[in-house]
Amino acid sequence: MKQIAKKMKGMTLYMCNPEINKECDKRFCMYNTNAVDYLCECTSKKEFALKIGEAAVEKEYTPPV
Repeated sequence: MKQIAKKMKGMTLYMCNPEINKECDKRFCMYNTNAVDYLCECTSKKEFALKIGEAAVEKEYTPPV
């Protein structure tokens, strides 16, 4: 798995590690089995990015909707 999801002018998006990204409420997270919708798998903060070779864990990050 690659670390950078997309590079845009002035911004880089990284593949998110929901285990360490505590700033996100995970309502739209692809890895949250209780998400409202599965739209997001990225973060703009490198400190919350998956490490190279790491994979995100799919589980209940929030209570059922």
